[in-house]
Amino acid sequence: MDRWKKPMRSAGRWNSLGRLALCVPALLFCTASGAAAADAPAARADSQPGAAVKIRVAAGRQVRTATLEDNASAAAFRSLLARGPLTIRMQDYGGFEKVGPLGTEIVRSDEDTAISPGDIILYQGDKVTIYYGASRWRLTRLGRIDGATAENMRDFLRGESPEVTFAPAE
Repeated sequence: MDRWKKPMRSAGRWNSLGRLALCVPALLFCTASGAAAADAPAARADSQPGAAVKIRVAAGRQVRTATLEDNASAAAFRSLLARGPLTIRMQDYGGFEKVGPLGTEIVRSDEDTAISPGDIILYQGDKVTIYYGASRWRLTRLGRIDGATAENMRDFLRGESPEVTFAPAE
């Protein structure tokens, strides 16, 4: 029975070399991706989980800040903004929101959501909505405009089809 407890000399050598052969590519990958991540803008301190991420939202001459949610959809939205500002022509819908095409589809994190003025919502994965009224639906919250009220959101989103620009905060 003792012979089963001790690995054979050749098997032991193969196990060591086999482990090394598996570890080297993984180590090289981790080193390369770590260097790339250090150079990427998303590697800043504000990208830590739970850290508040701010963006700029502009409509006409008004500029507001917004705080993004901590979910996969908001992270995908932030990645889009990292490429450059995103301008969306928005249309009124239902007398309580403005909605416009995102131009691409991003991951959805839909859940039953009570929506209030200033909420930035992903709708159907490819539209962005900013609310100036209240509602409740199964949607994905991307963020919220800081200090939003029904009155200042109506003023901010005034006009038939305002152009709203989303950009990273500086």
